[in-house]
Formats: sequence, C-alpha cells, structure tokens
Amino acid sequence: MASLDNLPEDILCDIASKLSIDDNMRLRLVCRVLSMVAAQFALKNLYVRLSVHPLSVRREKLRAFGLRMTEGVRWVRVLTISCLSLGKISGSATQNVEKEHIVGDELKSDLEAALAQINLHTLRWLISSSDYNWSFEVIPRHLATHPVRNVVLDFKLGFPNDKEMLVHNLGKINHLQQLTIHDVCRTASPFNYDDFMIHEMANIIERSPALTHLTISSGWSTFWSPPPNLRQFLKANPNPQISTMCLDSLGITLDDITTPYFRSLHSLYLRYSNSGEQAGIWNSLRSEEIKLRRIETDIDEVSEELLDYLEYCSGVLIDLAFHKEEAIHRETPARVNAATIFYSRTLPQLADELQYLSVHTITANKWCYDRSNAKSIKQCKKLRMLEVSIVDLDQDYSLPLLNLLHESVAHRTIPPEIKTFNVHRVPQIG
Repeated sequence: MASLDNLPEDILCDIASKLSIDDNMRLRLVCRVLSMVAAQFALKNLYVRLSVHPLSVRREKLRAFGLRMTEGVRWVRVLTISCLSLGKISGSATQNVEKEHIVGDELKSDLEAALAQINLHTLRWLISSSDYNWSFEVIPRHLATHPVRNVVLDFKLGFPNDKEMLVHNLGKINHLQQLTIHDVCRTASPFNYDDFMIHEMANIIERSPALTHLTISSGWSTFWSPPPNLRQFLKANPNPQISTMCLDSLGITLDDITTPYFRSLHSLYLRYSNSGEQAGIWNSLRSEEIKLRRIETDIDEVSEELLDYLEYCSGVLIDLAFHKEEAIHRETPARVNAATIFYSRTLPQLADELQYLSVHTITANKWCYDRSNAKSIKQCKKLRMLEVSIVDLDQDYSLPLLNLLHESVAHRTIPPEIKTFNVHRVPQIG
C-alpha cells in the first residue's frame, strides 16, 4: 500500500476507474486509492458482491462502501449489486436465526446508508434466490424515491422463494428512462412462464412514460414450446417515447398492441432462434409502412425478407450491424446467398445515407470483406464507422486486402473509423 503514495495522479485515477469491491484485498485498496484521489477523480463504476466471503469481510465491505468512503462513493454513477446474502453462520439453529437477524438488520442499514449517498444513473441488480428478503424491499424503495435513469433487472441467479413480495415491491419502480430485463422466464415447465413476473415488468414499462430504451432477453431456452411474446410485456396504451428496443428470444407479432410501439421506434436489435418467424416481422413492418433508422441482428438471421425490408428503408436507414460472435457453426447456403444479395443489390441502395456498417462473422465466407464487395462498400460515402471481417488478417497475404480497405476511404473529407475482425480460414480449436 505504501507504494501507492509514489504513483502519479493519472495512474491512481486509472486504477480507481477499474477497481471493484470484490474481495478483501481490493476493499483495502479501494479505500486507500479513493482517499487519495476522491477530490480529483470521479469513480464511475462500483461492483458490490457479498456472498463469496466470510461474514466479517462481507460486513466490512458494506460498511466501508456505505460509511467509510463518503468522499469517493458520492462520485459513483454505475452500481452493480449481486448476492446480498450471508450464507451459513456457525452455531446452533436458534443462535443462527438470532445472529442472522441481527447481522441482516445491520447490513440492511449499511446498504440504505450507502445508497443514500450516491446519485446513480445506472443500477444493475443481479437478483438471487438466496438474497435476504429485505433486499427486495430496500432496493425497489430506493428506485422509487431516488430516480435512476437506467435499471437492469437480472434474474439469471433465480427468483426468491417469496415471489409475491418481490413483485409487490417492484411495483414501486417507475419513471425509468432505460430498462433492461434478463432471464425473466426461469421455469422448467414448457407451457408455464412466470406470467405474474412478466406482468409486473409490463407495469413498470407502463409507469415509465419517459422510457426511451427497452431491452428484454427472456432467457427462454426450451425447444418444445414457443418463447414468450413481446405483447406480454406491453400494455395497450403505447409509450411514444420508446425509440430503441433490443429483443432477444421473444416471439414478435405486429398486432393492435405492438404495432403502435414499433411506429415510434428508431432502432431495433433483434435476436431470435427461429429465422422463419423473424422473416414475418420484416414483412409486417413493410406492410405497416414502418421504416427504421438502425437495425442490428444476428448474421444467421439475415434473410431475403430482411434484405427486401432494408431496401424499403433506403433513404432512412443510417446504422446497420450483422453480428456473429459465438461458437463454431455449420455453414448454411441461405446465409451465403444472403451475403451475395446484400453486397451486390442491397448495400448500393443504402449507400447514400448509411453512416455505420458492421459485418462481424466468425466463419470465412462471403460475408467477409474482399475484392468482390469492396466496390459496394466504397459507394457508402457518408460512413463514419466501418467494421468488417477479413480472412486471416494476421497473415502477410491479407495485407493487400487491408490496404484496399483503407485506400477506399482515404480520400474522403472525413474518413470513417475502421475496425477489422480477424476470421481464421481454418477454425481455431481451444
């Protein structure tokens, strides 16, 4: 610790920006660094995880977070809370109940004191089935009384036993600007979703008239039943402020409830495991005369219906991203054909307005940048950001292709920022 005194201030600031309160050593380091740079530096991110350490350490961490780092904690804008539980306490069963009650009350007070000191714009809450019941009261109450613009509710660690209590307290949350919901469908039953939890998410959305960004990742992973539908999360009275939706593993149909929401959208990120179902979405958007300005989807989901819709959006669409960053997969003719159509027919029609283009694949195929599609990309004169995949980027023989990429935008008044993704010709194992 003494060596910290000799570090330049900019290094200390960099250290502070990367620290998380995730173990006892870092707890002491955070306290020391914050005490040295709190007046000059705003610590933006803080991660509080309690359950992996001995009881004394967990209590010390919360107390340090809530009471001993006032000058540093007040700068925090992004807070992640995970595992608010104490685990087992040694002793008899009766002693355990009494001791857990006493310690739990102390931790509750410490957390309330900590939250009262900071002005958050983002709160990420990883809800766990083992969390103290009071956490399901303290955090929603804070969100109700201290406006937080961006809230992430993550259920991947499980629901509490008393779901009704959690739902009741979530009912206090309102007036959000951004909401992210992860893994709200956590059930082994193929035909029984956690409807009451989904219903409460819909209530939160309805109670947030200023909501502009909505992200829903349902957590659905069964193949013998359909995923939950987007309409379950939305009420009949549309929120005209929602301009961005990120939807993962949801059924989507345009009907009397969902269509008004899509009319106000500018940006749509879509990831869904049923390409045929997704194709119907693009046809519906076109038939409803809805034009989006930004679209992002999985590269495996690119269909001729999507390409037709992109051409329909020419003159309006400015951002487009096709991403595939996951495990090795089998090549499909449909996706290869879509790449050929996209570069030869679709992209030239979007070239006049397109400002952001990202094509990220992990397989050496026709989606990758090469001489056959360089001309189409070169036609996009307004690009500010260009991200492309290049085969064997780390090999010498790819250098002429890389030079071609940079030469194609070199003579513009404001050349776009370029990012390249390396795609190995032979899949890398391990």
